[in-house]
Amino acid sequence: AGIIKRNDSIDFAFDEWDSVMNVNLRTLFFLSQAVAREMIAASKGGKIVNIASMLSFQGGIRVPSYTASKSGVAGLTKILANEWAKHGINVNAIAPGYFATNNTAALQADETRNTEILGRIPAGRWGKPSDLGGAAVFLSSSASDYVQGITAGWPAEPGERLTRHGGHNRLLRRTPAPHECVRQSTSDAIAIIERACRRRRGECRHLTRPVRAHVPHGQFFA
Repeated sequence: AGIIKRNDSIDFAFDEWDSVMNVNLRTLFFLSQAVAREMIAASKGGKIVNIASMLSFQGGIRVPSYTASKSGVAGLTKILANEWAKHGINVNAIAPGYFATNNTAALQADETRNTEILGRIPAGRWGKPSDLGGAAVFLSSSASDYVQGITAGWPAEPGERLTRHGGHNRLLRRTPAPHECVRQSTSDAIAIIERACRRRRGECRHLTRPVRAHVPHGQFFA
């Protein structure tokens, strides 16, 4: 379940904040807790797949409680994975980009915003719920037994963009974010991250090899 309230942050009301946080974050945590207790009691492990959002990584506009709640989902996914991996429970999340749902109906109906949004999506269309099926099946199956604490995202940004620098256009290639590495095997994902670190020295020292000893199964977290 997930709800959203739209209003400028300067005018955001208590009830607009609380209603979203209660559904999107509080309910998710206590439902996960209840399920995990059953899994631990059964001693069989299990899979928990949360639904985050691209706003777990971006700020967005006019949805402060939604952004806060979905950022919280990404954080909870990590901590629950840390704590419950020893019980054979895998906790991961999916972070959809712009999908055609009731929550985005207003954006789809706004011709200007719709055009702007579609211009930032590589596929050039709104996502469909069925587009998430593959990731959900993977994270719910034995194929993901060695995957913990990731937030697999569909960011609505092209892989390259032009920027003005010193009066000249310069092409920037986007470095793969760790949360995108669910699409690769574990070894490929590590190789991608390490290559990114070599290109961007000093910006991701926390992703160096020694970190592996301190996380479940020795994996990286997005």
